[in-house]
Amino acid sequence: MRSPKIAFVTPGTFPLPSPNSSSVERVVEKLVPLVGTSVQARIYGRSSRNLPRLGSFNGVMCERFPAVNRGHYAQQVGQSI
Repeated sequence: MRSPKIAFVTPGTFPLPSPNSSSVERVVEKLVPLVGTSVQARIYGRSSRNLPRLGSFNGVMCERFPAVNRGHYAQQVGQSI
């Protein structure tokens, strides 16, 4: 049986991980490690010059997109999901 898939989508305010983050990013930072291997989780968030487009955060795949235009950000995240 395949594991369920879960997408964590942040609003694009701050990249993840980041020393500056909103409550949404903080919740994702704390929640993602708790899901463990029981699900296939992926984080979608804002890109940053200092972070790769594809990476890992606490062992979970993290995909980052430019968030200058919120509509375009939402469209890119939606297409990736």
